[in-house]
Amino acid sequence: MKIKNLILSNKTVLAPLANFSDHAFRITCRKYQAALVFTQKFNINALINNPRKFRAELEVHPEEHPISIQLIGNNPKILAQVMDLLNSYDYDAFDLNLGWPAPDALREGVGGALLRTPEKIPPLLRAMVNATNKAVSAKIRIGFDDHSINAIEIAKLIEQEGANFLTIHGRTIKAGYSGKTNLDVIRAVKEEVQIPVVGNGNIVDGPSAMRMLKKTNCDFIMVGRAAMKNPHIFLEINDYLRRSPLSQDAPR
Repeated sequence: MKIKNLILSNKTVLAPLANFSDHAFRITCRKYQAALVFTQKFNINALINNPRKFRAELEVHPEEHPISIQLIGNNPKILAQVMDLLNSYDYDAFDLNLGWPAPDALREGVGGALLRTPEKIPPLLRAMVNATNKAVSAKIRIGFDDHSINAIEIAKLIEQEGANFLTIHGRTIKAGYSGKTNLDVIRAVKEEVQIPVVGNGNIVDGPSAMRMLKKTNCDFIMVGRAAMKNPHIFLEINDYLRRSPLSQDAPR
């Protein structure tokens, strides 16, 4: 599937794993058929204040392509400056983190905190889209908590500002990584936007990947923690999907 400048060879994507997704890990996942890999998130304030500190981490190895860098922050002007800085690196896409649930992110008003202030999101995406001719995306959750499920609203904002695709994790910010993934909300988002949607949350093997694809109609699936234990999972999922066409009944 082609998404702007990206050509993805299958439906599996490596998540932006904090403090884990380094060059070696990303290259390994690409070797095992991850169609797209993400860097860990980079704080835009840290990048602009001390870019030399991150030079080695920001370098892109040829074996990593296609690769997207994930950014986290809430200041459009600084984000624009960071995008300009990153133009000297060979990234294929740029992603905005709108789903990080850690307490420090919520205190700073970044990541998942922005789901509570949707009006702050468009200027951030606008800064990214205006700064590059490559693919731009955002990663969200279904809402801040069970009383504020606003994924459709956020997804529409992302699409309206010119993003080329989005990823949605099927839990709330408050839920963190516990509880079930809400596939119904992911499906509802997919039905309301025209850009490709990546489904994320509790994908640990071929059957769970098939379940996500079948129940939500999402275009791709993102694997996170399961890949940390087993980078071979991308090969396993792709093999399972090839042997189990989506027209068949998915495991329930």
